[in-house]
Amino acid sequence: MATVLHQQPMLELDRCPHCGVVKPLLENKWEVETKGHSGRPQRHWAVYVCRSCGGAVLTGSYHGTGGRIDELYPAARQVAQDIPERARAYLIQASASLHAPAGAVMLVASAVDAMLKDKGYKEGSLYERINQAVAKHVITEEMAAWAHEIRLDANDQRHADEAAGLPNEADAERVIEFALALGGIFVRAAGKSEAGPQCGYGPPGPEAMTTALYVVLMAAVIVAIDVLFFKNRFWERLTVNVGIVLVFAAFYFRFLKRP
Repeated sequence: MATVLHQQPMLELDRCPHCGVVKPLLENKWEVETKGHSGRPQRHWAVYVCRSCGGAVLTGSYHGTGGRIDELYPAARQVAQDIPERARAYLIQASASLHAPAGAVMLVASAVDAMLKDKGYKEGSLYERINQAVAKHVITEEMAAWAHEIRLDANDQRHADEAAGLPNEADAERVIEFALALGGIFVRAAGKSEAGPQCGYGPPGPEAMTTALYVVLMAAVIVAIDVLFFKNRFWERLTVNVGIVLVFAAFYFRFLKRP
C-alpha cells in the first residue's frame, strides 16, 4: 500500500528524487495557493529543499494547508519490473548513488552489459556485445554510440584514468536515463518476439506513414482556416476545429483504417 504523504514542515520521502540520498531532510521553504479562472480547483502548493543536494521538490494538495499530497514533482525514478533482474538491480543501485556519480556510471555500464547478456550476447567484451546487438538490429547505430560512451566513461573511472575528468550528477542522470530507455526497448523487443515473427527495428509501415500524413494534413487545414477566417473569434474557431476533427476522423475510419 502506498504511503500517504502530507504537507508538513518536513517531507518524508524514502529517497531524494534528485540525489538519491536515503531518508533525505526535505524542508518546507515556500507555500502558495492557486485557483483556476473559475475559482476551481483550488490547490495548495509547497516547495521542499533537500539539505544534501539543494534540489527542490514541489508538492500539490487539494486539501488545504497541511493536507494530503496529491501531486509531487519530480516523481521518484521508477525502474520497470520487466527489465532483467540483474540489470534492474544495477539500475536501482545507480539511481541511489547519484551523490557518487563515478560509482553510478560504473553501475549503469554493468546494467547495459547485463541487458545484452540477457539477450544472448555473452561472448567477448562489452564492446563486442554492443556491436553484435547493432548487427542483429536489436539496437540502432545511435543507441550503440551512447552505449559505447557509457562503456568508455565507466572504463575511465574503473581504471582511474588521469586524463579523464570525474563525472558529475548530471552525467550520472544522463546515463541512467539512457539505460532505462534501452531497457524499455529490450523489453518491447522481447514482447514482439513472443507475439510473433515481427521483431527488430525498421522503417514504419505504409499504414503508419499514411496515418502520419493524414494527421499533418488535418493540422494544416485547421491552421489555415483559423488564420484566414477565425483569427480573433475564439468560440467560433473552437467549434469549427472540433467539426474538422470529427469529419477527418469519420473519413479515416471509413476509408483508410484497416480492419
